[in-house]
Amino acid sequence: MRRYYIFYGILFLLIGILTLNFNYIEGDDAATIMHHALNGNASLQPPYSEYHSMYDKLLSFIPTNQESILRTIGILLSFIFGFLSICLYAKVISVKIADSRVKFFLLLLPFTIPEILFSSLLINPTNLAICFILCGHLFFIKYLDTKKRRLLFFAIALFGLGTSFRWATGFYIFIFFAEYIIAHKDEIKSLFKMKKIVEVVSIFLSFAISIVLFIYTSGYSFLEIIDVYKSGVGYAEKVEISNLVRIVWGIPLFTPAFVILLLLGFIHLIKKRNYIPIIYLFIAFIPYAVTIGFNTSYKQIITLIIPLLLIAVYGYLFLGKKGKYILLGFIFLPWLFGIQMNLNSSWGPGFEIQNKEIGNVDYNNFNPDNNLVLDKYKPVLGSGISLPTLEGPRPLYGFGKVFLSDWSRFVDIFNEERTNAVLLAEKENIDILQDVNHSFISSKLIENGYRTEQSFSHRKSNMIDREFIKENDTIRINVLENKKLLFDINEMNSFFSKKKNNIVIFSSYSNIISKLKTLYPERFMVKGAYWGKLMKE
Repeated sequence: MRRYYIFYGILFLLIGILTLNFNYIEGDDAATIMHHALNGNASLQPPYSEYHSMYDKLLSFIPTNQESILRTIGILLSFIFGFLSICLYAKVISVKIADSRVKFFLLLLPFTIPEILFSSLLINPTNLAICFILCGHLFFIKYLDTKKRRLLFFAIALFGLGTSFRWATGFYIFIFFAEYIIAHKDEIKSLFKMKKIVEVVSIFLSFAISIVLFIYTSGYSFLEIIDVYKSGVGYAEKVEISNLVRIVWGIPLFTPAFVILLLLGFIHLIKKRNYIPIIYLFIAFIPYAVTIGFNTSYKQIITLIIPLLLIAVYGYLFLGKKGKYILLGFIFLPWLFGIQMNLNSSWGPGFEIQNKEIGNVDYNNFNPDNNLVLDKYKPVLGSGISLPTLEGPRPLYGFGKVFLSDWSRFVDIFNEERTNAVLLAEKENIDILQDVNHSFISSKLIENGYRTEQSFSHRKSNMIDREFIKENDTIRINVLENKKLLFDINEMNSFFSKKKNNIVIFSSYSNIISKLKTLYPERFMVKGAYWGKLMKE
């Protein structure tokens, strides 16, 4: 396996040089670092989420509150563990399928599923979680083979530790259960004997206790774990995610090559009547079926990756020599060629975002599905259109050009917009109004030396009102009750009646900026894709 680790290392080194950018591209990242930049004071800035508790615990040991250092370490940790995760995926697959023909498939793994690479470019506690859990998986496989108790102890401990970095990865316990069942497939009847029942219960109760102990170590009680889980499932069921996002999430994960291999894998396994990998996937899918359901987000279905990879490997083994050459085409064509489009949106036509006038303006709806209009599209040798997801932008293929230059440029441009919005507010002594209570601007203020003694949700009248101070300069961040109020002229006039000057508006949605220009054509000056200045009447 050493040659594969070296290859992955060289690939990640190149991505680190050409692609990795130590600025925010995703709002959750800014919120995560803000908590620690304000000395971990939850009354000023709560942790982004309880279910990343061990990640916050880890960052709390860094002896500084400098935002830039914390941000750099946070992104670098995720990047390093992204590299380790692909090494561990390869190791688990090679242990599960001891066939020399698998080696070339493993070499192509990062190109077959580029989402593993994209997910390593931002603050992503899930990368740390899955690495510890995969290590535990390897120990558990060895335990089932040797029955050495210390191996079981390591498996249980690593699983609990990993889950504490992202609680939802606890779903991986179903894979451990599948391993146990499959290891005893030739003696199924024995599993119903009291001795075996006691063994199964004790082993998997130990896995569950390990989760609780490690999360408790990171600062949360058993009852809090239950409450967070319930609220998380409820949120996942109610949150509105556009169909566009669901599709875009899947583009760098379920690539054409990966989908073909999965289909061939199912066909091969059914023809050979080898149902074990399919049962393996079925058991792993159970927690998704009864809770949040299936989606195409790598982070959210990460506990299904190993079962999916196993089936894809059987699809690869099903191919003949000519079929493997064709597969190479399906793998690398999406890296070379992208699809660019003109949409009724600020996104595109390439891997970019720019100010555009949009038609069919609906001031009460912010789901891009409702005003998405495909005008023109064309294949290009290079990056495809950038499209938004909850994990940052993703291209419609053309992955190679994105990693070579476009990702870093995109992140730089977004960071410049945050910087320029703050500089304008500072220069003209005006406040900043946000569409929602994100941390893009507050984190930039902290980076620039501002501090605050007011909480994340500090209110004044009917809005959030938070003051940031640096020596003689003061900048306020305001957030209205609902982003729809930005388009309520009476509400905005009432807001301006409390202000002496113009205001900067910074949005986490580019379409809000386009809509504001349509509503206030004379008063609103667009400064970037995400911000502008609204003039007082």
